[in-house]
Amino acid sequence: MRHLSSGQHFGTNKKTVKLQGTILTEAGYTPNIEVPWHYHENAYFFYHLRGRLDEVNKKKTVTCTSGTLLFHHWQDPHYDKHFSEDASFFHIEIENEWFSRQHLKPSILEGSMQLDNPVLKPIFQKIHKEIKLNDSTTQISVDGLLLQSIAEITRFVQTEKSIVPDWVKKVREILNDSNPDRITLQVLSSETGIHPVHLSKEFPKYFNTGFGQYIRAVRIEKATKLLANKNLSLSEIAFLCGFSDQSHFIRCFKESVGTTPLKFRNS
Repeated sequence: MRHLSSGQHFGTNKKTVKLQGTILTEAGYTPNIEVPWHYHENAYFFYHLRGRLDEVNKKKTVTCTSGTLLFHHWQDPHYDKHFSEDASFFHIEIENEWFSRQHLKPSILEGSMQLDNPVLKPIFQKIHKEIKLNDSTTQISVDGLLLQSIAEITRFVQTEKSIVPDWVKKVREILNDSNPDRITLQVLSSETGIHPVHLSKEFPKYFNTGFGQYIRAVRIEKATKLLANKNLSLSEIAFLCGFSDQSHFIRCFKESVGTTPLKFRNS
């Protein structure tokens, strides 16, 4: 099995930024490339930018499309296959020294995880923006965003391990699988049999954010995927994702992702 040292991967580099304790890389794959079983020297996040591929680990196969977010601890083996010609990704490698500097144990995150929490996606879109900026504030920006993401992931993992009411699981399924423009507290109340007041009160306890903020994150995540389709106008995407109009969509997107939808599409 191949062991990849710090900074190595099987893609073709487009841009790499080496920071203190982290390595940010945007890369693509050569068509028909063979990626064997391997593991990395350091833990890393994998954010899929465009195209598709299948990533296989010992537990399952994940089909990666635009917006797919994965985490691998350093000792977790995996391989990739079935690449599309335009497959590209953003790689955030975290060295043990970074964890030590933040007074964290590298084991704070373990195993291989597919991270579907829509609150996380805008954080990694902002980190991706930093590889393009690469200025005097990039180090502190990336450190802060990574700490924010780790806090969100550990809270989510702890919530999953605790005793979670059935209505929480039902709500999560509805929020992640339904059209975001049709989701209201009344709809969730009807589907779960839980009073809207109780839902609103208990929601932050299990989702680590308010109902409105979570719905907005779901809408932004859907929008980032639709922006890959250049046949759709911004007004059409705004309508499909449940924003009141194009101006509302642009304002919310920029606030969440740190750039406008048009600049995001063009990048």
